[in-house]
Amino acid sequence: LNYERKESGLYYLDAKIGTGVQPVTHDTVFIYIYGYYLTGSNFYTNFGTTDTIIFPLNEGYNIKGMNEAISYMKTGGESKIVVPSYLGYGNTGTYMIPYTPLLFDVYLVKTKAGLGADGK
Repeated sequence: LNYERKESGLYYLDAKIGTGVQPVTHDTVFIYIYGYYLTGSNFYTNFGTTDTIIFPLNEGYNIKGMNEAISYMKTGGESKIVVPSYLGYGNTGTYMIPYTPLLFDVYLVKTKAGLGADGK
């Protein structure tokens, strides 16, 4: 796969370019993700459930690498990203995965404009 290395160190690939709006800071996004270690083993997914992950973009509710990747996407799109640890869970690790680069498949299902933290 031909990932694009962004200035931040994030590796980004559009698997499917969406046709909807491109979210910006403070928009509320609704996503499905698969989270993998670089070995290929899965550590998290909400795919296959009816529960999307919902959060306002760039307001501190998700890891920096995920926020950055979503800002490149359009609603309806799918991307693959490699997040270096300093853009992920750093040296503490919410999922007990410190100092670990991670691979995510991200599906941007919906975007609501400018809603911020309350999501309404």
